[in-house]
Amino acid sequence: MEPALVSSDQLARVVEQAGYAFGWGRSYQAVMGTTIGAVFAAVGLDEESAKLSVAPAEIDSQCTALAAYSERRGHSAATGDSYKRSWKRLSTIAYRWAAAGGDNAASNFWDTLEDLRDLRPKRLSHQRTDSPGDLERSNSFTVKLSTGRATVTIPDGVTDADLVVLVRAILNRKR
Repeated sequence: MEPALVSSDQLARVVEQAGYAFGWGRSYQAVMGTTIGAVFAAVGLDEESAKLSVAPAEIDSQCTALAAYSERRGHSAATGDSYKRSWKRLSTIAYRWAAAGGDNAASNFWDTLEDLRDLRPKRLSHQRTDSPGDLERSNSFTVKLSTGRATVTIPDGVTDADLVVLVRAILNRKR
């Protein structure tokens, strides 16, 4: 495979693998999937059989085609902009994936892409459950539940991995 050419199936795998590596939600992965179809249509390629260039030199012309395609379909300018942003990100990741060997990339490939991780704060921030005047020890917190308030105290030295185990145990608990 030429490093800059990928099929829609390969792009879908990139979305799935990047979604896992970067913690993308299902809705964001769906947007990326829709973008794959849109870019193939925008540049006039058959999504089932053709391969699309993800070379950096091609991105601007593909984004121009995406904007025109979106406009022809009667979408808002914001939709066209969303397609363009999504394609810029996905094509950059896919280019690096293809250059690293695609499906045969090293097992640590996804750990090498920290520069492509989205560092913007998420739109939905966690719900603040304490009043600003509450002073608690740094290893405990209080939350409001439907049944009242609960205070959780975490022992000193707990790692992030320990917290993940704790959360999984709570989520998997059968009632």
